[in-house]
Amino acid sequence: MAVKNICLTASADIKACLAAARDRITIFRINFIMLQTVALLMVLACSVMLWPQQAMAAKYASIVINADNGRVMYARNADAMRYPASLTKIMTLYLLFEEIKSG
Repeated sequence: MAVKNICLTASADIKACLAAARDRITIFRINFIMLQTVALLMVLACSVMLWPQQAMAAKYASIVINADNGRVMYARNADAMRYPASLTKIMTLYLLFEEIKSG
């Protein structure tokens, strides 16, 4: 609206009209970039919020496997994606250092 008013006045020179149009386009580009950024952040936030729910599908999980024949004797949420427990990380490092130490 402001651009039209400036450009339609009889005494307006072409530089003022172009400057006003350039400012409006710049503001439009900034708003569009901000809108894209907000949309991207919303998508990322939603994916971050949904992923832990998938990883923590059930509160508990367990599996018992017969070491002699490899048969699964008991399984509860064994295939559900989840984060490794702290004890698992500690034991993995312990076994790694034991193997390094033994050669």
